[in-house]
Amino acid sequence: MTPRRLRSTGLWLHAALLAVLAWAVLRFLAHAASVIGYRYGLDFGEGIVWQQALLIPGPRMYGDITRFPFLVFHYPPLYHLISRGVAALGVDGLVAGRLVSLASTLAMCGCLAALAWLAVRARFGRRPAQFAAATGFALPLAMLPVFCWAPMMRVDMLAAALGFAGMLCAAMAPARPGLLPLAGVLFVAALYTRQSAVAAPLAALLVMLPVMPGATLRAMLLAGVIGLAGLLGMTLATDGGFLRHVVGYNVNRFDLARGLSQTGTLALVSLGYVAVAGVAAVLAARDLARATAGRGLPRLLREDQGARAVAMLLAYLAVTTLMLPMAGKSGASINYFIEWSCALALFAGLLGARALALLAALPPGMRPHPGLLMLPALLAWQMIATRPPWHPYLALEARTLRLLALEAELRNAGRPAISDEMVLLIRSGQGVVWESAIFAELASLGRWDEAPLRAMLEAGRFAFVLTDGLPGTALYDSRYTPAISAAIDRAYPRREAIAGGLVLHRPP
Repeated sequence: MTPRRLRSTGLWLHAALLAVLAWAVLRFLAHAASVIGYRYGLDFGEGIVWQQALLIPGPRMYGDITRFPFLVFHYPPLYHLISRGVAALGVDGLVAGRLVSLASTLAMCGCLAALAWLAVRARFGRRPAQFAAATGFALPLAMLPVFCWAPMMRVDMLAAALGFAGMLCAAMAPARPGLLPLAGVLFVAALYTRQSAVAAPLAALLVMLPVMPGATLRAMLLAGVIGLAGLLGMTLATDGGFLRHVVGYNVNRFDLARGLSQTGTLALVSLGYVAVAGVAAVLAARDLARATAGRGLPRLLREDQGARAVAMLLAYLAVTTLMLPMAGKSGASINYFIEWSCALALFAGLLGARALALLAALPPGMRPHPGLLMLPALLAWQMIATRPPWHPYLALEARTLRLLALEAELRNAGRPAISDEMVLLIRSGQGVVWESAIFAELASLGRWDEAPLRAMLEAGRFAFVLTDGLPGTALYDSRYTPAISAAIDRAYPRREAIAGGLVLHRPP
């Protein structure tokens, strides 16, 4: 193959890969635009997060769960405060929360692009680094967990964005030492968004401690002081309720087999990404091992920014992989795979960059390996095969019309309701008074007495009960204990099926 033909092949490969990535971004943006203004919940948890945002700050945040209304605050307050700040600009509260998540997703992708650029630029050159950065930005948006979760009023995307921003600051810190304390602050902010956001700080610590031991320890000390100050302030402001809620009440029954099954299912669905990222991770680890020979790992990481970024990404992939069984928690959803999916996307970009660099380095007359030309086809096939769902509720006009009618009915009822569609309760002005899932966990573990709620149900204190499914289905039985379910059956025996799986329970 002539040099001109070889350069042409490289340009076509580059163009094909970028076209696939552009398609992923456009598909994601179209999806986000279609769902962000939907009036009701896209997910079970959106309503309770919105309710918490309405109460933070305030006297009821992280309050007494033995007094009606019964509310658990699952997460620290940062996401809620930011969402409430956006809503204060005149934006609908639910849309404000979704905008925060969407902006966080795009910011996260920007950080991923920068990390990919750092990992590739010095070793493979400008054009492969550009491709790696484009992949780091675009490919996460095609991954099923990010695609589904990014437009929702949930805390996960902000926590991920803060974590990756901290990793980026840490990776650049040897040249700019002031970035290391900033990384510590960002990691604390991630933890005050979602208390389980530990993968990014762990990955950064594992790499930076041998590179800049003194500065890393000082940054850890600063982060610890800020974190403890926040903890003390929140504890005093809530009479100890903050810790009780985010640690003591935020419980889930755990089934390891379920976690492994969920992980296996997602891995099969994302098999193309897993294969590409696995090859890239092995090659990256091999390159690091070879570069370490003769000068030691700490010196390599200190002197070579690209090696430092690759080491941090390898550590992050390892930590997030080890955390995958956490999907065995009851109530765990696809959000438990967001960070792992981002790591897969990054390493897919590294493999694509390597392919482009190898193609450019081939001597005249040598044909490129056909596997290089299969890479864009593999990524395109994976995107088509996974077919992330455009949210089904938007197409269910009958469901939306029925929820609008129930909203109007509840607004005039003068009494609250219990609903798994919790956004409906806030729209009606009644608000969420009890969330089924978390209190089923607490009651099952003997940490909450459900007798007062059972008595209220049997006394007909609620206008209606709206559930996802019926007794005997897995989702319903995970949210309603037998005692509460029996009380609903006795006091609200009339049932009406609503499109999308909802069941309305009315009194006789």
